Parts: sequence; C-alpha cells; structure tokens
Amino acid sequence: DFCLSRGLGDVYKRQVLNNVETFANVPLIIRKGVDWYRSIGTKTSPGTKAFALTGNVVNTGLIEVPMGTTIREVVFDIGGGIRGGKKFKAVQIGGPSGGATTASREHLDLPLDFDSLKSIGAMIGSGGLVVMDEDTCMVETARFFMEFTQKESCGKCVPCREGTKRMLEILDRIIDNKGTLEDLDLLEELADTISKTALCGLGQSACKPVQSTLKYFRDEYLAHVVDHHCPICNKEKPHPTIDPEKCKGCGKCRKNCPMEAITGAAKQVHVIDPEEGSTMSKGIMYIDGQRVPFDGEKNVLAVIRKAGIDMPTFCYYSELSVYGACRMCVVEDERGKIDASCSMEPRDGMVIRTNTARLLKHRRMILELMLSSHCRDCTTCEKNGSCRLQELALRFGAVSYTHLRAHET
Repeated sequence: DFCLSRGLGDVYKRQVLNNVETFANVPLIIRKGVDWYRSIGTKTSPGTKAFALTGNVVNTGLIEVPMGTTIREVVFDIGGGIRGGKKFKAVQIGGPSGGATTASREHLDLPLDFDSLKSIGAMIGSGGLVVMDEDTCMVETARFFMEFTQKESCGKCVPCREGTKRMLEILDRIIDNKGTLEDLDLLEELADTISKTALCGLGQSACKPVQSTLKYFRDEYLAHVVDHHCPICNKEKPHPTIDPEKCKGCGKCRKNCPMEAITGAAKQVHVIDPEEGSTMSKGIMYIDGQRVPFDGEKNVLAVIRKAGIDMPTFCYYSELSVYGACRMCVVEDERGKIDASCSMEPRDGMVIRTNTARLLKHRRMILELMLSSHCRDCTTCEKNGSCRLQELALRFGAVSYTHLRAHET
C-alpha cells in the first residue's frame, strides 16, 4: 500500500494517503476540539497510538496508549513482562520495516513517539511491537524481516528489487556461518544506497532491521562471521575431543594446543584435560575505543580480528603455535608499551590501540627492512598484484627502502 508522494494520474497533484486509524481520530477532533486532542501524548506527537503487541511477552494483543508511553511501560506494565521469567533483549518496532531497540536503560525508557524512534533508527510504522527474549538471535531476526520485505517488493525500482535480494543472500550466508567481515561492510553499503535511492517508502525503510541490528547487536554478527558459531542458533559450541582409536600419539595436537591441555607420551594415546581447557579467559577489552567482548580467544590478535580490525601479519596462523617473528601486529597499551598482539594474552578491562602514529611508523619501517633484502623483480614476478608484501608496502607507504640496502661491492 505504499505510494509515491504524488498521484499517478497527474504527477503535479499530490495524493492523500491515510489509514483507518488516522480517519478514526477525525470525528473526535471535530467534536472535542484540537486542544483536547493535543492534551494527549507529546507536544510533537499528540494523540494516541494503537500497537499490536506480540512475541515473547506474557500479554499479547492490540493496545491503545498515549503517544510518548515508554517501551518499559508497554512491555512490563501492559505486557506483563517476558514469558518464562527470561531476560528482555529487544523489541522490533514498526513491523518488518522498523528497527530493533536493545535492552539498555536508555532504550527501555524511550518514549514511543515519532521523533524519539527516529533518533535511534526506528519508526512507528504499522504499530507492530515484537518483543524478543534472550534466546533470540538478532541476525536471524533481521534475515526474517528482510525475507518478508524482499517478497513484498513490487520490483519496479532497481535498488529495492535487486538490493533486498542481494542483502537476503548475504544474510542467508551469514546465518549458515559462511559469511565474512567484508559481508558486514557490504550490508551497510547496500542498506545506505537502498534507503536513499529506492522509489517508495517500502524500499526506503526495508533495511532498517539490518541497520539497527548491526548497530546494536554487532557482536552477534561477529559470532557468525568470525567464530562461525552462534551460541543461540547453534547452541553450545562443541568441545574438541580425541578419538582414542585414531590417535597415533604423534604429538601434533599437544604441541599446538594454546591452553596446553593435552597430555600423552610419544606413540601413546593423548588425552584432553578438561580442567586445563576450562581456564580460557573471558571479559571485555577496549580496542581503539571500541568495546569488544572476548571469550576463549587465545591472544589479543584474535580479539582484534574478532572486532573486525584488519591487523597485518606474515607469520601468524591460528592453527599453529605463536611464532612472533614478523612483529607487524604490534599494538600499544594504555601505558604506551608496545608489543606484538599475537603473543599477548587478553585481559578483562585491557585497553589497547592499533593505529597510533608510532605503530604506523614501526610497521612501515619493518616493511622497509623486509624489502631491503628482497628481490627487485616485482614486475616480472608471478605474484605481482597478489603479493601480501607488495600490498602492505603500498598500504603503509613503505616505498623508500633503498637506503637500507647493504652497499654492493
């Protein structure tokens, strides 16, 4: 039922687009006056609003409340709280084209009016209020609403027709734990273009669920694309095991275990000590001002990459023991101390920076040192254009390295 801002018959004549709820207010305004109507609700959003309250809430159904009523009042006073005594997580406002708010105090006490919801990227829309508990995956929620909107697209304009289809494909890939960090950037780029260029209101608001969940629940996207395991969708992450019938006692697993939780003699069956393996660290780090939770990552570099930061390395492979030779992954802590992030253990409350002027200078010099003893046949090398060293040299401006070469005699 979305229409253009001007009539289809004559592009110079505006059309009146209202719904039954709007028309239902007209007789009361005529009988009781504008001042009476404006005494209800807020200054900028007067009157009442009907909402369809549903989801993981005790009391569901249609409700009518004054504009400006808070989410907390609707969910906990009228709705009776979350079913089963579980924790409130989010509420999807405005139907499939609305945004998701979080369980933060700021959002729970947010007034339900046009201006307040717009400030957080949501909208009243059709008046849908879908309450979600702690067992809801917000990535799957965004995918569900995108699937609905994509099917509703009339197909006339390219941004909505093709854009929502591509976004749904990306979300499907992420839900299957096959997505990448680049997919998150692509989702944001597509959402920005679609919302600004789509022909009608459906396309312009179709991306709001994705945009809001990326903003407020980004850690759940990272669980899918970095850990490739969502604790909600996939439940508990399976623990590694050693099959005694297949173990040859080669010692490879024991040497590479980051927690040193595997024991066993050569050519004997190895075993995992559950007590040792349960000491994996957990907490919150602050990386370049970004709050990043960690749970079991064996070093700071793994947490940095979980946060979506591209940290350059040459010698690090997650499946092997830390080597720490290239020193490209150096970071700076709150005291200004510099160390390689691959050899640092994450700690709760740790504050690090990855891109200070000092660090960029050190990375550039390390690259120039590598290039100083490197062959000079880039133009004829088969890896030209796909060389990691070449890529990072250009990225960090390591182009003046001839002064580091040994004097040829």
